[in-house]
Amino acid sequence: MAVIAVTASCTSTPQAADFTIPDPSPTGAGTTAAPTAAPVEVATEEEPEPDPAIEICVRRATLIRVAYQYCDDAERGYAWYYLTYHRKIPAVGRRAAKGTFKRPNKRILQARVTGGVGSKAAIHDKDRAERLEVCVRTTSRIRVPDGRCEDADAGFGWYYIKISERVPAVGRQAEHGSFRPPGTITYRADKKGGAGTKAALDDEELSDLGSEESDSSGGVEDGWSESDSSDSASGFDSDFSTRRRSGCSGCSGTSGRSRSGRR
Repeated sequence: MAVIAVTASCTSTPQAADFTIPDPSPTGAGTTAAPTAAPVEVATEEEPEPDPAIEICVRRATLIRVAYQYCDDAERGYAWYYLTYHRKIPAVGRRAAKGTFKRPNKRILQARVTGGVGSKAAIHDKDRAERLEVCVRTTSRIRVPDGRCEDADAGFGWYYIKISERVPAVGRQAEHGSFRPPGTITYRADKKGGAGTKAALDDEELSDLGSEESDSSGGVEDGWSESDSSDSASGFDSDFSTRRRSGCSGCSGTSGRSRSGRR
């Protein structure tokens, strides 16, 4: 009897393990989803603004630095010249180091007449004053009717004068301005000229002025003649687009009303 009991025990069927078979169905029933890691936020650093370039005016043939007015007036033989911010900037009268005549695509600063390096040379508070625009012959800066510039006639260009300066009458020479369009608001000026804040025209006056110019006939007006159209300045493009805006923060006429201009 004892032997039989042992034999039966050795031939018995083993019990199946207690586990669950994963369900292959699309619903995923019977499965346990793996934990999802939380998204990690990566801190990004803003790229620092590139150093500005320093702009000076030089005699093209020698790279000798001169006063800015030579380039503002587009004088023949002078050109804008650009140096890196950390390069030594020459004083007026000294020769510039290696730079470029091509305007870089970055912030532009001008330099003190004494020169220097970096912040000691750069003028950070560059004048942003509003300006008046007058049409002139590019070779002489003699003011002519605005229509010559509006029609983009060869040899004529807009000349921009600070509103704190005096504006010449038609037939007179414009000074202390620049042929380069500023980054500020500009205004048209009365053909008689005068103090900038009083010479700025409003929209009604501009309309009247346009009518007067269209009604005028003959080739001469205030010292200007058709023969002037043959004048041209080397390397100067007079075809400037202009923006317009009403209101002049520093303008007041004799009647005390605010004037508006356009650019």
